[in-house]
Amino acid sequence: PTILYSMTAKIADVRETITSEFKAAGDAMYQLGATYDDLGGSEFYKLFGELGANVPLVRKEAAKALYIKVMAAHDERLIASSHDLSDGGLAVALTECAFGTGFGAEIDLAPFEHLSAAAALFAESHSRFVVTVKPEHCARFDAILGDMAMRLGAVSATPVLRIQQHGTPLIHADVDALLAAWNNGLTR
Repeated sequence: PTILYSMTAKIADVRETITSEFKAAGDAMYQLGATYDDLGGSEFYKLFGELGANVPLVRKEAAKALYIKVMAAHDERLIASSHDLSDGGLAVALTECAFGTGFGAEIDLAPFEHLSAAAALFAESHSRFVVTVKPEHCARFDAILGDMAMRLGAVSATPVLRIQQHGTPLIHADVDALLAAWNNGLTR
């Protein structure tokens, strides 16, 4: 077998590599790692010509603890898909995971009640992932990740990204329209 080194671990067989694309409708959606009000220097603030003061901090001990748990979940083959949260934050990562899959997502930002909707969606805090897990693996996944995982919703069979916060709709966008905007940039 071919050996590939990922960001955190050696992968003995590349066929076991987890990709970012959504795999199946009904898979549970989680965010791993903590989100802070880290919009300083973000893509979101750039849209408004702002710089911001709260830039992301590297919290290396928390990151290491999370990576160890993610590796344990991976070793048990509990993670169906995984994508890092970086430029653009959660909203962008969810969108990228849906591209080309025919799937969408139904998300509730209720776990982020300590943050504004903008921070929950677009913060660029370090050491975070959005992952999907088959329903039959959720109990074991929850046991491994504990409070480092927040369940946000599920992959939907309809290619629409729906994000709400406590019942208030925030985003309702067709994935194909998002892909067209992604490929073509902002046009008039």
